[in-house]
Amino acid sequence: MSAGDNPSQSRDQSVEELGTVVNAQGLIMVSASAIDPATGMDGRTVNMRGNQVKLSVTSEVKEARIIMPDGTEVPATVVFKDRDLNLAFLAPEAGSEEAKDVKFHPIDLKNPQNLVALDEVVLLSRLDRSMGRVASVECD
Repeated sequence: MSAGDNPSQSRDQSVEELGTVVNAQGLIMVSASAIDPATGMDGRTVNMRGNQVKLSVTSEVKEARIIMPDGTEVPATVVFKDRDLNLAFLAPEAGSEEAKDVKFHPIDLKNPQNLVALDEVVLLSRLDRSMGRVASVECD
């Protein structure tokens, strides 16, 4: 068995994921599988050398940061994760110096929109670090 075949390999990985601010205290909703790869892999069956193998994958979020539009990085913690819904919620670390003067601007859910099939949708987001995190607009 080669080192690449070791079923209990360990590696560190850094990811950036867009999130949605859902309250003024900074609660942010993200895709759970984007910040925790085990969410999408655990329990899957794969074909290895002609045999079906069920994967057992675990992962741990060691550090999370909320990157604000001005580049400020606020330490955060994962406060809730639901693998079935593929959702995770992060919140700024209580008492962190970086979060002291930060203002979060949540989405407004007071006036829900009634969308129907083929409605035009405008997506606002940011590109990743390699693209300077510039704002992005996409019309679908």
